[in-house]
Amino acid sequence: MIEEGAVAAGDMCALIERPHPDWSVARIFRLLMHKTAAPDKAALRALDVLEAEWRGLAVHLAAA
Repeated sequence: MIEEGAVAAGDMCALIERPHPDWSVARIFRLLMHKTAAPDKAALRALDVLEAEWRGLAVHLAAA
């Protein structure tokens, strides 16, 4: 079952599905925080698995 909430050290997590295999959390973090590549804002907007607020933040940070 998928539950919303905080994750703490020792909690069990399992990958259930990966609808956008090219977009790992690590890739998004590198893109936004380290500016290792030109951001694809359209692709970031299309990441429907990200909550809308996070998508907006990602697009905003990519534009900075």
